[in-house]
Parts: sequence; C-alpha cells; structure tokens
Amino acid sequence: MAVLAVSARLLFILALGDGGAQYGLLIVYGGSAQVCAVAKLSNTNTGDTLCDESAPLKFDPILFPRPVLFKSVYARVKGTEDKVFAGLARLEEEDKSFVVRKITDTGETQIGGQGEVHLEIICRKLKTKFGADADLRTPTINYKETIL
Repeated sequence: MAVLAVSARLLFILALGDGGAQYGLLIVYGGSAQVCAVAKLSNTNTGDTLCDESAPLKFDPILFPRPVLFKSVYARVKGTEDKVFAGLARLEEEDKSFVVRKITDTGETQIGGQGEVHLEIICRKLKTKFGADADLRTPTINYKETIL
C-alpha cells in the first residue's frame, strides 16, 4: 500500500456519486472524508491513499481473501493467447482476490477466485474490456508415482 501525496497545484476531476447520477467536482477539500471516484490516475493501485502532501495519511492494508477455486484457462481462438494473458494480468492488478498462476508440472495457466461466478465475471470482463475470449476447464492433476 502506498501513500500518494497530492500537491495543491494538482487538480483532479472527481465524480461524486449520488444513486445513479454523478456530479463532477474540481477539488474535494475539507475535514470530513468523502467517497468519490477519480478517473485515469496512472500511478495508483487498489488500496493506495490520496492525501495532502503536508499531512501524509496511512491506513492499515486491506486483507483480501485468498482464492478458493482454480480453473485452467485457455484462449478460445488460436493466436489470441497473448491478448488473453495480457488482459488477465491487468484484471489481476484490479482485483486483489483474483490470481493468475502458471503450473510448471502440467504447463497450464490457472486462474483463481472466490467461486464459479467470480471466474465467470472475470471472463466476461476479459471479453468486454480486452476483446479476448477464454475457455475455463477443470485443471489437470499431475499424478506422481512413488516406488517403495
């Protein structure tokens, strides 16, 4: 988690939500905290804190749940593997409860999340945001023989 100091010289367009409507604000300033959305910040990640540089503020890190379900992921169309895996890497940055891992024994790439619905939503986001289709399959188990 990073604390990003915001200079008074920088101005952000903030969207303050009220139900379905959004209102644009130039600066949110005051003693009370407001929940707002800031678009197109380039050097921030989930869990970062934006604050005044003269009064840095640091919160305890957010504890995200570990994945409970893993599925193997494959590109639906041959030749789009780079697009699929680049999109999965970006989605992993956004969603801290989602994991992409490579299994060296089987050569599979697996994605992990909080359940079937979570992984389906990830695949839907992959298609809508990055234009890449992916298939989810049951992971291959690498059996190893023990000789006694």
